[in-house]
Amino acid sequence: MSVLEAKDISFSYDHQRLFEDANMRLFQDDHAVLVGPNGHGKTTFLKFLAKELSPNKGNISWLNHVKVGYLDQFLALRDDQTVEIYLHDVFEHLFQLESKMIGLYEEASTSNQAMRLIRHASDIQDILEKEQFYQFKSKVDNMVQGLGLSLHVLKQPIAELSGGMKVKVMLAKLLLQDVDVLLLDEPTNFLDKKHIEFLIQYLNQYKGAFLVISHDAYFLSKIAKTVFAIEGKKIEKYK
Repeated sequence: MSVLEAKDISFSYDHQRLFEDANMRLFQDDHAVLVGPNGHGKTTFLKFLAKELSPNKGNISWLNHVKVGYLDQFLALRDDQTVEIYLHDVFEHLFQLESKMIGLYEEASTSNQAMRLIRHASDIQDILEKEQFYQFKSKVDNMVQGLGLSLHVLKQPIAELSGGMKVKVMLAKLLLQDVDVLLLDEPTNFLDKKHIEFLIQYLNQYKGAFLVISHDAYFLSKIAKTVFAIEGKKIEKYK
């Protein structure tokens, strides 16, 4: 099943034609990369898919209810947050469920509807366990360290981080999210060899689809099952 169809995409920038009636279809289990010469529109096309930019002509259609995560290295982060708060936002809906569950148990201790309240609270606990909520701290720690950050960074305000560290934090949050499709623009920037290997392992085990741009040929060779290539203002697909 295809999750994305880009059809008849045309776009010019600064009097240069980048795309002319280009097409792409991404399937739900595609582990794909987008390649092409520098300056030929790879990042631009990813921005089309992320709805950060609109083509001059053509249509981009996502399957209904598909959740898409996009790594935008130029995104401005809130400087008043700590890294920990920024990352824990991924699990905010689960924190809210936990708070509701605790409230139900407390209410049950003084209510004549105790059994009904306890059953409701127990249902919520089942959801939290299914979502592995009680392992969220180890998930965050593993992701942060896997991408080359030390755990003490979690307590730091984002304002104190270098540009490279901010990109790692953004990538960590994106990979912690429960999305169906990842759009990653140069995710290996600022990663050393060890942490690139961590990302390779993560992506190879990823159950959804992804489309990745990178200048790192080794990295692309280790993750690509499908290659989209920008050729003559079109996009060709190779398996």
